[in-house]
Order: sequence, then C-alpha cells, then structure tokens
Amino acid sequence: MSYNLDFTDEEFSNIVLKNENNEVHVRTNAFDDNEAWRWKEVFTKKNNISFNVQKLSKSVSSTFHEKFICIFGDKHHKGVRQIYTGCGVKMDIKIKLITKATCNKDKDVRAHPCTVIIEGVHNHHTESASALHQLPETRDALFQNFDLGCW
Repeated sequence: MSYNLDFTDEEFSNIVLKNENNEVHVRTNAFDDNEAWRWKEVFTKKNNISFNVQKLSKSVSSTFHEKFICIFGDKHHKGVRQIYTGCGVKMDIKIKLITKATCNKDKDVRAHPCTVIIEGVHNHHTESASALHQLPETRDALFQNFDLGCW
C-alpha cells in the first residue's frame, strides 16, 4: 500500500524508513502531542482514510504514544453504523524523549523524534463514495451545508 507522505505544505518533514510487506515506517519532525495529532489529521486527509484510537498509552520512555485502527476495522461500530469490514490496518505513533541516552542510540531523534508505523492493507475501497461518506470531513461539510439551507 502506498500512502501520500508529502507534507511539506504542512511543515512536516517525513523520512520513509521502510515501505514493504504491507508495513510503512516513517520518521517525522513532530515534537509534541499537538503536532502528532496534527500529523495524523494531515495524513488522514491526504489519504482519504480515518482512524479511531485503539489504545491510549502512558509511557516513561516517550512523550506521546497512541495506537489507532482503521474506522472500518473498529468493532465498536459493528451493528451501530454497519461499516465494519474487519479492516486490519493499524497505525502506531510514538514520540521519543530527547535525552542523552536516546541521542547516543539514535542519531535522528533530535530532528525527527516521532516514529509512525502503519501496518496492514485496507480490505475496502478508500476512494469510493461509500468510503468517503464515512470521513469526518465529509460529514462536517454535509452538516455545514444543511445548516446553510442548501438541502
């Protein structure tokens, strides 16, 4: 699966470390949790996909660590929104602490402390109308048009 990782217009510098066997490893220059959430939002908009938080993690060795699952693979929506397809795409975003020890082990941690791992292949279309109508941006635009009286 190839993803659009060109975020230069959003001031993110991405380095693709690995892109094979349905697994993508990326380093980026997100330094805090706000930038990590913004990176996730830019990624989802550019690639027409959406993720839900799967697990919240508090860690001593990182400043931010979140795990996400594709909205079509989230079992909480099974039966409620009828969009569950069992999609196994997961995304793991982690920002390492910048300490002496981490700088000695990892030379890129000062410029790119955030690592993103995306695993799996979507078992549904990501460009079709049925997939796009599930995105939060599409839903917000619909409600905005409804509020303006366009419907």
